Amino acid sequence: MNRKMRTTAVLLISSMVFSLAGCSNGGTKDTPLQEKTGNQSDTTAQSGTTALSAPEQGAERSSEAVVLRVGCTGAEDSNYAKGLYHFEELAETYSNGKVDIQVFPSGQLGDERDMVEGVAMGSIEMCLTSTGPLPSISEDFMILDLPFLFESRDKATIFLDGQYGRQILDTLEPKGIHALGFWENGFRNITSNFEIVHPEDLKGFKIRTMENEVHMKTFELLGANPSPMAWSEVYSALQQKVMDGHENALVNIANYKIYEVNNHIAMTGHFYSAAVLMINQDLFVGLDADIQEAIIKAEKESREWERDYSAGLDETLRAEMENEGALINDVDKTEWQKACAPTYDYFKDRINQEYLNSIIGQ
Repeated sequence: MNRKMRTTAVLLISSMVFSLAGCSNGGTKDTPLQEKTGNQSDTTAQSGTTALSAPEQGAERSSEAVVLRVGCTGAEDSNYAKGLYHFEELAETYSNGKVDIQVFPSGQLGDERDMVEGVAMGSIEMCLTSTGPLPSISEDFMILDLPFLFESRDKATIFLDGQYGRQILDTLEPKGIHALGFWENGFRNITSNFEIVHPEDLKGFKIRTMENEVHMKTFELLGANPSPMAWSEVYSALQQKVMDGHENALVNIANYKIYEVNNHIAMTGHFYSAAVLMINQDLFVGLDADIQEAIIKAEKESREWERDYSAGLDETLRAEMENEGALINDVDKTEWQKACAPTYDYFKDRINQEYLNSIIGQ
């Protein structure tokens, strides 16, 4: 389907759904998913749907193509969305047109928690989400949110693509989710209306975080006042001074022009933000073997493409934002790492030590 037609259609559908469902808190829910029971195949992808048009790229779709909608909160030009468009092209090509991948960026299918719950229930076929909401579903994901866990992208990739990374992903299956692989959103930094250099500069600082226990506790232990908030509300909250600042990867700070309302950016790199591309479990196991193989192959290649693209963005976005008036400063990361050490002690009984020792021993 043409991307403009798709966007218009989903906006119309979304407005109808939300008017029926009432007001939702989106990314601020805290109810964990229940373990999935029974067969959910009746609520998954629309197999047998006739494609409205040939794909913009890739193989010609079959008239019986399986429609797979995949959502993300990243903007149209984000690393998330571009990676998914790459996945769309490859999956349709490798499946010989047997799947119709439809990408919905900018939170058109909901905030991250909404989309994860939708994939688990089968109301959404696929989504790409940060690991932020996942520890409430599986505590194995908690380790990935520890501050200064990975020294570099390369070390993160070694762990995430290895044995332990796969074990972590597989913990989502009892919830009805088949996790295909880890993508990324890069290292996260702090935005504010004044220069932040040392950890003590965060004393009393009202900071928006993801709805993530480890993230919130890390900033609490640094003396800040963390508060989770749906991403769609962040810009206005910063503009109206409801929050003093927030933390995020450079790509989101740039794409959503956060620097317009928080003109200082401290390059703390405190969390490495991994992401997971997931599909409904019943849907995936019910697909023909050749389609499964096409999706797996396309995901692996798209994951590598998205990581390379994301890393390249960090090299250019800083200069672009500085040219538009952002004030960006580096910090002593050793000082910040020491200040964040109490987070490890706080969660030591809930973190898989085998995973942690594997990372430390790299």
